[in-house]
Amino acid sequence: WGIATAAHQVEGNCHNNWSEFEKGFKDNGQPNIKNGQKSGIACDHWNLYLKDISLIKELGVSHYRFSVEWSKIEPNQGEFDEEVLNHYYKMIKSLLQNDIVPVITLHHFTHPLWFDRLGAFEKEENIDIFVSYCKRVFEEYSNLVQYWCTINEPGVVAVQGYFSGMFPPGKQNPQMAGIVLKNLLLSHVRAYKVLKKMKNGDHVRIGLVKNINQFDPWRRWHLLDWLISYYSNGFYNDSTIEFFNTGKFKVSIPGLVNVMHEEMEAKTSLDFFGLNYYSHN
Repeated sequence: WGIATAAHQVEGNCHNNWSEFEKGFKDNGQPNIKNGQKSGIACDHWNLYLKDISLIKELGVSHYRFSVEWSKIEPNQGEFDEEVLNHYYKMIKSLLQNDIVPVITLHHFTHPLWFDRLGAFEKEENIDIFVSYCKRVFEEYSNLVQYWCTINEPGVVAVQGYFSGMFPPGKQNPQMAGIVLKNLLLSHVRAYKVLKKMKNGDHVRIGLVKNINQFDPWRRWHLLDWLISYYSNGFYNDSTIEFFNTGKFKVSIPGLVNVMHEEMEAKTSLDFFGLNYYSHN
């Protein structure tokens, strides 16, 4: 058994990522985040990690999945903060000394503001930037960490950021949501292929974390509700699963989204599939 966190959720003092979105307001004057809440210091895991690790050990679990915060590691493009990298090194060593297996997530929803300004995952050419960051982190910790998750819940990033607009960048553009989802999945494939060729690549396991949502019609007798469930499931679940099964990506909702892409290397780019299963729509 294990536990999991995301850096923005627990570390505190994340100022160079979607914390800026937390300060903003929607067109109707309402805050972007309900009640204007901000992550702020969170539970100060950055400073209290030794105490937190002792609590993890007290729980009796064997694994801890945590994300490293890209915006702290690479505050400016091409500029890596050695102090931050050393912080995660000490944290990983402490986990190992306490017989807790570290599991790293490279992207758990948040990334640097400078990456956002470049268009983030809206542009396929930006994938190389993400892979470069992954390489640097992998170089630092692959001799200590066996399990690696590239991206946590790409469907959530795409749908909440570009369909509903609840996550940064707060856009409501279904076609772009499809493009972002495609680029996130391609980011995993390309990072996987690069990392597996690096030192220790043969000895680690690399996967992607996907949450599966169950979609049911609001009114079981209503054809439109069935269609909405069908297309939602296709976009959110089937497109990702089929991509890794067949190498073919397709999301299609008539009049809203139509994105297709073929990447046959996807079929050999998972050592494990991280399953998050807790939502019903």
